[in-house]
Amino acid sequence: MEIHVVGDPLEEAVKQMEEAARHEASYAALMADHHIGYSVPVGGVIAYESKICVNGVGFDIACGNKAVLLDCPAEGVKNNIYRSMNEIQKHISFGVGRRNDERVDHELFDDPLWDAIPLLRGLKQKAMAQLGTVGSGNHYVDVFTDELNRVWIGVHFGSRGLGHSICTHFIKEGGGKDGVHATPVIFSETSDLGEQYIKCMELAGRYAYAGRDWVCSRVAKILRGNIIEEVHNHHNFAWKERHFDRDLWVKRDLSEALWETFQSYWKANYPQTHKHSYTQQFMEQAVRWEECKQRVKEIAVVISPEQEWSNKTNMMLGLKRKESKLEGVTLTNLPMPTSVLNKFSRRMLLQ
Repeated sequence: MEIHVVGDPLEEAVKQMEEAARHEASYAALMADHHIGYSVPVGGVIAYESKICVNGVGFDIACGNKAVLLDCPAEGVKNNIYRSMNEIQKHISFGVGRRNDERVDHELFDDPLWDAIPLLRGLKQKAMAQLGTVGSGNHYVDVFTDELNRVWIGVHFGSRGLGHSICTHFIKEGGGKDGVHATPVIFSETSDLGEQYIKCMELAGRYAYAGRDWVCSRVAKILRGNIIEEVHNHHNFAWKERHFDRDLWVKRDLSEALWETFQSYWKANYPQTHKHSYTQQFMEQAVRWEECKQRVKEIAVVISPEQEWSNKTNMMLGLKRKESKLEGVTLTNLPMPTSVLNKFSRRMLLQ
């Protein structure tokens, strides 16, 4: 199978993707920020028909980024940043195995799936105690201002011990091993293990979102601000999608997150524009919102063997601009400037 690479290929990551693709994959590609990962490179896109790869999804299931825009004055936040950071450190738990000192009651824990699968039954209390904790490594809480001097909160973390325990369990059940160069563990989506894993993965995804929601809300309260806009996306996940007339399980870091980022940026920066059309300032013709949404998703799909690949400065999508047309309107005509999209992509999308 040909491995499409955006940007400068890293030999070790390319070899790792080639090895991963040999195990029943249908399509594979590497994005501009690719590097070696656990069994499948970080920044990689890999798709399977009727199968799902546990290692490809990874240990920190649905790890992701959330950024929220606040309505509080930037100067006030800057003047009180020392107090605020002390409060954040006091109320938000950072580190491996940490528990939240504030109990978080969430409807997620009412899901009957927790009792239906023995693995989840044994993890429920741990998950409840850790909801709203951040973890360690490259996970963080950030307070910053943008070019317009607006205050944002940014967070990056995932499903904590719940996701790690799920991944570890199913790798073991599939006869696999932990490690960077471990053979991918792949289940049929209709097998007992495959069905259980998919349910556990999706629950861990909801858990990760609930955690990031809580942390952003808690930090906003500390900063005495209200959340008026948000951008939320994730990686370390597999989506069931249809491409090339085939139903595929796709492990991808870019296209869904790209759309959510684009939509949030539009709403935050162009609130005067009706959601079903674009203004003449940015478009020579009106394009319906839902149509553009679908077009952006199509452009952002990165598993097509027919597409030409370009370098990472070209909208981070790996598509030549002559192929990026929306019925006469090029992607560069869209209201999100290339520089902004690249910044979001580098910091938030391609983990």
